[in-house]
Parts: sequence; C-alpha cells; structure tokens
Amino acid sequence: MEFEIEKIFAPSCGIDLVFNLSSLTPYSRSSIIYDVNHDTREIIVAQPHVKFTENTEFDELHITTIKLHDNKKTRLGLGCTPVQILSQYRLANRNTAEAIQLRYSGNITEANIRAAFRLSLSAKFAVKGKITIRGQELFSPKDFSIRDISLNGIGIVIPKKVAQVHGLLDIERGNEMALALILMNLEQGKPMGTVPVGAKIARVNQNYSPSHIFAGCQFVNITTETDSLLNQFIHTAQIDELQKLSGI
Repeated sequence: MEFEIEKIFAPSCGIDLVFNLSSLTPYSRSSIIYDVNHDTREIIVAQPHVKFTENTEFDELHITTIKLHDNKKTRLGLGCTPVQILSQYRLANRNTAEAIQLRYSGNITEANIRAAFRLSLSAKFAVKGKITIRGQELFSPKDFSIRDISLNGIGIVIPKKVAQVHGLLDIERGNEMALALILMNLEQGKPMGTVPVGAKIARVNQNYSPSHIFAGCQFVNITTETDSLLNQFIHTAQIDELQKLSGI
C-alpha cells in the first residue's frame, strides 16, 4: 500500500512527534504542520507544549498522523531528523510562533504505536489514584504523583521518604500492583471516569532525583471498558493541546 506524502503531510495537518518509535518506551508530543517544502523534504511544525530543545535526548524521531483509508483509521508515520529550532517563525497571518524545522527521509509507513501516546499531565487534565503494592496502600498526591499516562501504562514518582516508610525502596522490575485511577478534566464538575487496573513495574530509576524514585508501570489484564475510558481521556487531552497550539 503506497501513500502520497504530499497528500498526507500538508500544512494544518495535526501530527504527533513520536520519539523512539522502535523502543519499548516510545513517547509522543502533539503538534501541527505549519509549512512543507517537498522539494527539499523539509517540514516546519509547531513547538509542542512540552518543548523540543537541543537537549532533548532520543534515538529516532517520526511524525505521525491518522488518516481514513478503506473505511479504516490508519496511523501513518514518516522518519525525520531535526534541522533547527525556530524561536520566531512567521506564520501566514504574520504572527510569529515557536517552531521546529525537520527534514524527512524514506517513505510513509503504517505506524503501530498504540503505546507511544504518553500524556504528560497538566493543570487541566489530571489523574489521581491509589496504589496497592506488597500489602501497602499509597494515595496520590499525598504519597506519590503520576507523571504521565498512556494506553499501555503509567509513570509514577514516589518520594524516597515515603518509599522508606512503606518498605518500597527496593521495588524492582516485575513487581505487581493494583491501581485505582480517577481520570479528571479539572474544568468539569465530575471525573471523566474511574478505572481499576493491574500493573507490573517495567523499569525503575532509583536515581530519578536525589529525593524521588521513578517507576514505569505496564498495565496488565486491562478490560475493554477500562481501555475505552483511557482512550477517551487521552484523546480528549490531546485534542485540547492541539487546539492550544493552533490558537483555536
């Protein structure tokens, strides 16, 4: 199946910058295309809410978007390398905005990156919850914080003092836990949903900071209902971020 780059990645197209697509822990940031020059294979995209900088570390970078093909939504990706960060890119309406100049290579491919959409929580979209691990119960935000969430897992940060009190300083990959998560749009009067889900620790960074531990957890035995609620929450937050970027 062949796709024409000129018809897929065009100005005003909503995209995701996906980092480390082939790794076990890809992540993405929502953006939009400002301009494209297919002769030079260069694309100008909006600087995401979580900014891409010269210090952003990654092994590979793709831009992706969803298109309807044969009555099926397909996520399409294109490999890119950053050329430069533009602090004052002039838009068509003569306003200026922060942007990133990319150069693409290769052809469009279908991108199966369901786990890549790792939503960094914001002042508007938040997740609170309870962790049960080793018979201990921890509650956020008192005992831990949730850094990000995806359809595949969640990143949690635990103060070392709390971990010591609960005997969790030695948590390691493979440890299992039960989660009860409350998905919230803080501008609404009630939660978007409450989901119980099991999880297994996929990676631990004991040196996340001098005072905190980070644990990346993978959801296990997720139900169709929970999957649907998570998908709705993340999608709504991504659309909101995209609207902010485009000034809608």
